[in-house]
Parts: sequence; C-alpha cells; structure tokens
Amino acid sequence: MNTYFKDIKDAALELFKKTWITRQGVLSISIALAIVYTGASLIVGEWRNPIWIVWWALIGSSMAAFSGALSQVYAKRLKQDLDEKIANPPGFKYVVTTIDDADIGEIDEVAYLKAKYEADTCYRTRILQLLNCLWVAWCIVVKSLAIMPVLLVTAALAYRFFVGDNSLSAMTLGQVIESNLLVISYQISLFLMIAVPLMKGFKNAPGYRNFYELRLRRLLSKELPNIANANGFTVTGYRIDLDANRAEVV
Repeated sequence: MNTYFKDIKDAALELFKKTWITRQGVLSISIALAIVYTGASLIVGEWRNPIWIVWWALIGSSMAAFSGALSQVYAKRLKQDLDEKIANPPGFKYVVTTIDDADIGEIDEVAYLKAKYEADTCYRTRILQLLNCLWVAWCIVVKSLAIMPVLLVTAALAYRFFVGDNSLSAMTLGQVIESNLLVISYQISLFLMIAVPLMKGFKNAPGYRNFYELRLRRLLSKELPNIANANGFTVTGYRIDLDANRAEVV
C-alpha cells in the first residue's frame, strides 16, 4: 500500500512540474487561465483580483495532476497484472452467456484478459460513461419536473381547504410556489426518482447506457461473433482443480 501511494505522489509531482515548467504545459494553462479569468470577470461584472486566478490555477493544476497520477498508476498496475497473467496463465476457462443464461460460447483466457484490459484502460469509454452519468442526472431532474403541475394543483387545493377561507382566486402563484407543502412534496418526489432506480440497479436509471459493456462486447465479438446479438451478457471464469477436488469461480 505504501508503494502504491508513493507511485501516486511521484506521478503527481511529475505531472505538476510538466504543467508549470514545460513550454506546452505553460501554454495550455495560460490559455485556460485567460478563459476562466475573462469568464469569471464578465459574470461578476468587474475584473477579478489576479491573485484569485493564480490561487485557482494552483488548486486546479494540483487536482489535475493528482487525478492524472491516479489514472497513470491504475493503468500501470493493470498492465503489470496483465503481463503477469499472460506470462503465468491462472488456468481459468471463460464462458460467456446471455442474461437469460443462454450459452454464447467459450473464449480463450489470454484473449479475454487482453480485451478486458483494453476496455478498462480506454479513455474514450471513461469519458462517454461520465457524460452518460451527467445525462442520467439531467433525465432524473427533468422527469421529476414533469410532476410539478400535479404538485401545483395539489398544493393549491391543500391551501384552499387547510389554510383558511381564502378563495383560490385570491391566492397568487408565488404563494403556491413558496408553500412548504409544495417544496416538501417536490423534495420527496426527487428523492424517489433517484432512490428507485438505485434500488433496482443503476442500469434501470432513465437514459443510462453501459459504455464499458458496449466496448467489451465489441472486443469480445472478434472471438465470439454471436455476442453482438445478445441482449446483455455475463462472463464467468472457472477453474477445476482435480488434485484438490474443488472448483474456483471468478
């Protein structure tokens, strides 16, 4: 574990130095600072203190260096693990089935390990998955907003019957929107919109797509063409030890 943290620290320091010392790094951060400084100044309506942008430049470059170091160390560990397994194969057999337990086929151990490594280290897949998570969050908010008309009518009726003798015509929209009943109802609805998909599995969230699975499917289709037509798939690795009279599953 100490070696792991040391690798992250060394990689982060190296990336931080490249950002502030190399010509390409200085040019990149200068352009980013100019855009952020101009945008922030336009938003507040006055030019910000230059010390403010220098501070955020240090914070931003440090966070970028740390996240980049995590990614580098993670990819390095995956590559080392792949090389070790290829040099000394664990002896697992990998069987691919559909989500309905229909057999798709069996894939070679080394081919599966290489495909999984490529899917795990694909930056495009990570970016697409991150964008998809943002899209899911947006879909949940939009879906929760769709029930606002129902909540407005409910709040109006509740105001009419429980607050007093005030007629609905005397009630303003602002009073309805600011009512505690409407706010609490919307918070509960938003919570349910988030909680229900998570309870059923994140894949059931509105707008969710598993780009990692799509990438792995494409890689595995070189060995198993039938996987392209499968509605979801599962890879199961197993090893039978005849000497110990036991089976191991991963």
